[in-house]
Amino acid sequence: RLLIVGQVCSVALGGVLIQRARPTLERLPLVGWSMLVGGLVLHVVSLSAGEFPSADVLDPVSVGALLYLGVFATAVAFMIYFSILEEHGAFEAALIGYLVPIVATVASVFLLGEEIGVLTVGGFGLVAVGFVLLKRRALVDAVGLSSGVGSP
Repeated sequence: RLLIVGQVCSVALGGVLIQRARPTLERLPLVGWSMLVGGLVLHVVSLSAGEFPSADVLDPVSVGALLYLGVFATAVAFMIYFSILEEHGAFEAALIGYLVPIVATVASVFLLGEEIGVLTVGGFGLVAVGFVLLKRRALVDAVGLSSGVGSP
């Protein structure tokens, strides 16, 4: 559980630091460096936790899955994340991360036949309510309602 908390803090802090630093690198090199540094940190943490890679996981299916996850699911996602970070800021970029478990859960229903429980739906609802509360002014402006709504 401590690693999960560390991951969440790392992603949030990383987004804020990159936005404030305003790096001079273009998006693609920034993604490359981010993935390299993140990968090295992950290897150090996994090795310190006693996780060692073994040769028996290097079958073609595993290597193909690794390449897919590395190129499409990670590199493309990082490009999108940094685009959002640059155009809208760290807060909005972090909010996109809340969609990941929702998309993964819905995909698992269709691809793996998983069932969604009441607690899962409640969690999704809680995330949606939190999003609406945090972005209420922007939502009110987008819908065109009175500017007094959502004021403290």
